Amino acid sequence: MTVLALDVGGSTIRGSVRDAAGTTVAEHVVPTGDRDPGLGELHRVATRLRDAAPDLGAPLRAVGVGMPEYVDPDGRLTSHEVLDWTEQPRSLLADVAPIVAVDSDVRCSARAELTAGRPCDNLVVVSVGTGVSHAVIQAGRVIVGARGEAIGLGQLPVGEPRAGRRLSVEDVASGAGIARRYLERTQRRPDDGAREVVRLAEEGDADALVLLHEAGHALAHAIWAVVQILDPDRIVLTGGLGSAAGPLHSSLYDSYEALVQNRPGAASIEISHFGDRAGLVGAEILARQALEQEERR
Repeated sequence: MTVLALDVGGSTIRGSVRDAAGTTVAEHVVPTGDRDPGLGELHRVATRLRDAAPDLGAPLRAVGVGMPEYVDPDGRLTSHEVLDWTEQPRSLLADVAPIVAVDSDVRCSARAELTAGRPCDNLVVVSVGTGVSHAVIQAGRVIVGARGEAIGLGQLPVGEPRAGRRLSVEDVASGAGIARRYLERTQRRPDDGAREVVRLAEEGDADALVLLHEAGHALAHAIWAVVQILDPDRIVLTGGLGSAAGPLHSSLYDSYEALVQNRPGAASIEISHFGDRAGLVGAEILARQALEQEERR
């Protein structure tokens, strides 16, 4: 069956139509825009891809959507952390396909990782992009949590409170946080956000290097806490920043190795097999799973 996958991030919306054989029929990538009011850009991408797909003899049956928000077990968004949505995606996209399945973007990435690399029933996926989040897989199942909020690694506190406020991992290590902190530190706005900060660090910019070192250190401590609690087989990094090598990763690996040096065999940290496309791959899996469930009814 032909399905549409949509991976919505704070900076980019990716969409792909794939047929039953797994062949990509159409694909589209656009900037998310400023919080995508009313999810208008998301709907435009979805309808453009629906209309761009030729007649395959099998109509578009299902849409899978990964969203950068808290999503409850019934597929409903419950936060406005990244997007200014006014209508649930399931309702918004009802004119695109009869079946619309919605989950958090990082849990979509986790679904993708279950299909990649060596078999692994217990792992943690950490997405580092515009924000920071995580998903847990135990006994081969993606853990949703009672309210769908088992994705909040980025909310863990970092360091001592400053001016009455304690920074979070997301403040320090996300793309948005790194760009904001570079502006605060240097009074120079990185026009290309965290990507520019990474480039500046690679060129020897001392301020950028300090911030990326702090980001990697913060991520290492957050991942170390997860390892202490869950003891997974491995940690998989996804997202634009999570999948790209550089100073942040060097700091992350060094800090993590120091933290687990007394834990022989502790979970290794690996880069996603799919890179920053993990969420899109997982959204397709989500769509096909929803379609199979509907057909069994």
